[in-house]
Amino acid sequence: DIVYGDVYDLDEKTGDCSYRSAMSINDPDELWVDLFRGDGVDGSIPAASVTFRAECVEDERFHEELAGGEDYHLWVRLFEQYDPAYVPEPLAVMRQHDESLSSDPDLMYENRVQAINLLADRYPKLRHYADDRKQMEKHDYGRNLMFDGRIQEARSIFAELLVNGYARAGVIGVISLLPLNHEWIVRQLDEFYADIN
Repeated sequence: DIVYGDVYDLDEKTGDCSYRSAMSINDPDELWVDLFRGDGVDGSIPAASVTFRAECVEDERFHEELAGGEDYHLWVRLFEQYDPAYVPEPLAVMRQHDESLSSDPDLMYENRVQAINLLADRYPKLRHYADDRKQMEKHDYGRNLMFDGRIQEARSIFAELLVNGYARAGVIGVISLLPLNHEWIVRQLDEFYADIN
């Protein structure tokens, strides 16, 4: 019913093009839960690569109150109802630019947390994972603040996450303390994590 695949990310500023793998399917019946829990960590569902039957969106549409994260919110709902398929090759090119909604870390964080709350309210099965998911979003928010040059704010977020027991914030929290090119180091860390997963 719904097919998605990998993409190329094209950075408009640098002209760099990188390959991005989408989330693989371990159990088609549980993809909606896996996506809720691991979007952005275990891969994602690149919006430009998604194709679905028309009947999939007769009752489910993008949530109009979400100004970011609306695709994540829709994919979870659709995968809960319909059969997914994954094509492990690039099906689209996604252009990254400074004017995109995803380049606003505050907006994206607020809307992603709202999407998590809406999904957890709708599906009792997801409530158990909602707090962990919010921690992951806060970690990504701190990371995006680093890319935005807002290092002090990012450090505060990583410190709060560590106090709350979110160990994954430790490495990037240390990176935020270094007087170096944070963005380059974080991208190297991302590549390392991608290689070991």
